Amino acid sequence: MGRQLALVAFFGSGSDTHSIMDRVLPLAKTQGYEADNLVCAGDLPHGRPTPMNMYKCFLDLDVWPALAVVKIDDTGVGIDEGRAASCWTVGLSLSGNEAG
Repeated sequence: MGRQLALVAFFGSGSDTHSIMDRVLPLAKTQGYEADNLVCAGDLPHGRPTPMNMYKCFLDLDVWPALAVVKIDDTGVGIDEGRAASCWTVGLSLSGNEAG
């Protein structure tokens, strides 16, 4: 049986989020979470809500079609990104900056 793959990507805000994620990812790994891919806002010239970060993630992970992907996000702009990429999109309402 092959590996069950959880396709996960962090989409940061701002232009230098790799420095933040370099600190967060090792902490997440100690709690059993390991990302398969990382795409940050500064990696591409067009960020959210365009689907470009999602498309890069699809290419990096060799994932298609987009309709087979579930995008989970806790921001309005992240939900817009998933919809623009033609993904199933799930919004979280009790996390993120807007929840405090």
